[in-house]
This record gives sequence, structure tokens and C-alpha cells, in this order.
Amino acid sequence: MFRSVRGLGTAFVVLMWLTTVADVVTGGWAWHFADVMAGHSLEEAAGDEEIATLGLNALLGLVRTLLFFATGVVFVVWSWRVRSNSDLARPGAHRYHQQWVIWGWLPIVNFWIPRRLVLDSWSAAKPASSPAKQTEVDVWWALFLGYLIADRVASRLFLRAGTQADLAASAWALDAVALLSVGAAAFATIVVRRVGDWQSTPGFVPPHDVPLPPPPMSFGPVEPARPNVVNAPTEDPRWSRPTD
Repeated sequence: MFRSVRGLGTAFVVLMWLTTVADVVTGGWAWHFADVMAGHSLEEAAGDEEIATLGLNALLGLVRTLLFFATGVVFVVWSWRVRSNSDLARPGAHRYHQQWVIWGWLPIVNFWIPRRLVLDSWSAAKPASSPAKQTEVDVWWALFLGYLIADRVASRLFLRAGTQADLAASAWALDAVALLSVGAAAFATIVVRRVGDWQSTPGFVPPHDVPLPPPPMSFGPVEPARPNVVNAPTEDPRWSRPTD
């Protein structure tokens, strides 16, 4: 049964941009943190200002982590529903089983399987008349992988920081994380919205899968139930089956 993905797509986009805002704030905060902690180790704070700064830094990191995982959960749910809809329009057009929407995020395989799943759903949803190519998906995935790698590097630099120079290096790395986050969020928004629009276009699924609206309320005789079938207007290209 077809289910709209627009609501989930909107929730994902909102959470993703909140995560991006947290990344940008963290990139700016890192320089203030480096200035306050100049001359002190991360394990031993010299005064109230340093202690407060460490506490705020930990809180900001917690907010980023919670937003990141919440965004990831919504994305997995969105991907699952998108895949279910795609199977209605193009059964057998996917390279991986639907369960890989979840298992594809395991270490190592998460470098390529999520992209492949989104790309297959993108191809299944794209109307034949659309000029869009898979470039948006590829750029989004490249930026997202760069974001994950840069964030890992920044975390390691911060945890190993013992000097002002080390803190500055971690701040530069967090700035790179913020830039990659903005780019990845922009292209992810394009991908999610386009797939949602394509799957909501009449003709994405065969006409017999499109429900008719319920008959209006009436106190007169009840007419016999009509079969739940919509005849496809042949002159309307939107009813054409999607192709790669």
C-alpha cells in the first residue's frame, strides 16, 4: 500500500538542519573554548570560568549527538517507507533487500550501501520526463562521508589536545565539519524533497493502487460500491511508469 513520505521528509529536513546549526555553533565555540583553556589541560581546570566552559562544551557535544542520532532514526524510517513505495512502482528494481535499509548502516558496509539504496529509490521514482540526474545523490553522499570523517578527526584532535596549538587544530577541524555539514544538508534536502514529490505524483504507482475519494454523505438510496480503479489518462505523461 502506498504511503506518503512527505511528512517524514519534512521531519528529517528539520532535524538535519538543527544538527547543522549545532555543528556551526560548535565550530565557532571551539575558538572561544581554545582561548579560555589556554595554558590549562582539559583534565584540570584552573578556575570557575574554565570549569563552566568545560561544562558548556560537554552540553553542546551532547546536544549535537542527540540531534545526530534523532536525524539518523528518522532518515532510516523515511528510507524504509520510500523503499516500500518503490516496490509498488518498480518491483525487483533494487539491488539490496529492504532490510538493508537498517543493516546497511553497520560499520564498513555503511560506506556504500545507504547510497545505493537511496539511488535505487531515486531511479525508481524519477519520471521519464525529468531531467534530474543522480549527481545530487552522489554529491550528498560524498559530502556526508567527508562530514563523518572530519568529525572523527576533530574528536580525536580534541581528546588528545595538550597545548594551545592542539586546541586550535581541533577548532579548524570543527570548522571543516561545519562547512561539510552545511553542504551535505543542502543536497540531502534536494534529494529528500525530490523523491517525495516524485512519489506523490499521480502515476508513480499503477492506477489500480490509487484509492478513489469516499462518496459524499447522502440520505438518498445507497449506490452500489464502485471498483477502486482509476483509468489512466493516456495523454498525461505523469501517468507513465517511471524509468531510469
